[in-house]
Amino acid sequence: MRSSSLRNILFSCCFAVLLASCGPSLSDITTDLIDQGRNDEAIARMKRALILTPDSPEYIKLMAIAYYNKKQYEDAAKLLQQVLKLDEEDDQAAYYLAATYEARQDFNKAI
Repeated sequence: MRSSSLRNILFSCCFAVLLASCGPSLSDITTDLIDQGRNDEAIARMKRALILTPDSPEYIKLMAIAYYNKKQYEDAAKLLQQVLKLDEEDDQAAYYLAATYEARQDFNKAI
C-alpha cells in the first residue's frame, strides 16, 4: 500500500512538471505582445519578471524593445546598454541600440 502511494505522489509530481513546461515561455508571451503592438503590457510584464530575475538580459532587452516601439528612446538606450554589459555578444540588442541612436539623430553613436 505504501509503495503505491509513493508511486502516485511521484507520478503526480512528474505530471505537474511536464504540464508546467508545456506552455509558452514568458519571453514568448512578451514577444507576442510586442508583435501585437501591446507594448505597455509587455513593459508591465517585464517589470514584474525583473523583480525576480533582475539581471536577465532577455527580459531587459524585451522591455527595451517595447520602449523603442513607443519611441521612448532614452529609456530604450539605457536598457540596451545594460543588456550589452551583461551579454556583449547580443546582436539584437546591438541592433536596437544603434537604431535607437539613429532615431535620436545621434549618428556617431549609431555607427
